[in-house]
Amino acid sequence: MKSLFLTFLLAASSAIAQPSYVLENARTQARTNAALSALDFIDKNGLYRGWSMNILDDVSQDRKCLQGSGWVNVELWAPGNAENLQLICSTYSAGFGCFTEHELKAQSIRSEQKTCVTADKLWPPKDFHMEGK
Repeated sequence: MKSLFLTFLLAASSAIAQPSYVLENARTQARTNAALSALDFIDKNGLYRGWSMNILDDVSQDRKCLQGSGWVNVELWAPGNAENLQLICSTYSAGFGCFTEHELKAQSIRSEQKTCVTADKLWPPKDFHMEGK
């Protein structure tokens, strides 16, 4: 799956607003990358096969911040919508993939999730420990 992950290389935050079509292309790429990370998560955690997926937009993406925070919420829903699982998935690196709420309790992603970041400050920090990744 990682080999299929689409490259998400966008310019760092800029004071120059980009045209709307550039923003929409960036949003589409972010959702596609998050979907690929979520599919990889599902593949590794077979319990969620057959569940539907709802990918939410990165609320920090705008015409001046094409890369956004680099993270989006992804909802996985069991057949019949009886239960769901909330994931936070990377929009820029298959190496970071997706995390459950439980996996992120001690991490700083929540505060950064709604913040535009520059490419050199994309979460997670270098000392972040990714169990099982």
